[in-house]
Amino acid sequence: MKPAPLTTPHRIALGVSLLLLIAGFGGYTVLKVLDNAKRAAFLSDAVVPQAELSGNMLTALNKAQLANRTYAILHQKSDREQGIKHMEEFSKYYAAAVKLSADYPDLTTLKALLPEIEKSRAAYMTQVKATEDHTDRLNKIIDQFNSNGPITLTALNNLATDQDKKMRQEIASG
Repeated sequence: MKPAPLTTPHRIALGVSLLLLIAGFGGYTVLKVLDNAKRAAFLSDAVVPQAELSGNMLTALNKAQLANRTYAILHQKSDREQGIKHMEEFSKYYAAAVKLSADYPDLTTLKALLPEIEKSRAAYMTQVKATEDHTDRLNKIIDQFNSNGPITLTALNNLATDQDKKMRQEIASG
């Protein structure tokens, strides 16, 4: 059996249905493109800066640790100043991360890690202060040794000279 031919009203209805279907697919495609654009904007505006800030904070912290460890070993104020400079950089990046987290609430991992980072930074700064205090005490002790060294050498030289005189007197009188 052969299907009945389509009448004009059926053809019009079928054409309108096809147009609506095509328009629906077109609208869906536009929405998908806009959604992808929104995601791309989120990636470029939030995720990429988050990764950059994380890397910058890590770099600044590593430089600060190196400078502070060098200060603890060599006792040079310039190393301590470098450590302070790098911790200021870290603080600047941390503040930017806090702002980014506030601007983009979808960055839940960053938002969750910020209090932990701050707690670790505070503990680190406490250790830096303890290292600085310890290094200052060591520097004072070293300065005391250095200032007492010539006095001690003079006293030892005088003792050796006196001993030598006494020995020569005993040899001469004996």
